[in-house]
Amino acid sequence: MSANVHVPLTQLSLCTTVTLCVAAAPAITSELEDQYIDIGGELYWSCEASADPPPQYKWLKNANPFNSDTIDEEDRDRITISGNEVHINHVMSKDNGMYQCAAFNTHGEAYTSAELRTN
Repeated sequence: MSANVHVPLTQLSLCTTVTLCVAAAPAITSELEDQYIDIGGELYWSCEASADPPPQYKWLKNANPFNSDTIDEEDRDRITISGNEVHINHVMSKDNGMYQCAAFNTHGEAYTSAELRTN
């Protein structure tokens, strides 16, 4: 013998757990600033961005990739590029130019730029 039980809809309750994941393209939170450096001086630039997932960084100089592979071999001992940081020791006139830091993830990219000029 089987019995059917009918429960009115007003007495039903349904509970569930929902996980909300928010992803965001990078937004620059620390901009580069133009620098005027004496020949032989030192330059340090850092850029920051917020994003989810966290951003990766790349650098450009005069709209061309600027990284350890593109730096002239004779300059590799004085120029360091690491993630969101650039450090140039013994600045030379050939270092003059427009630099960009690009923060990127799967949702987009954001840029900050500045000019380096030697005195």
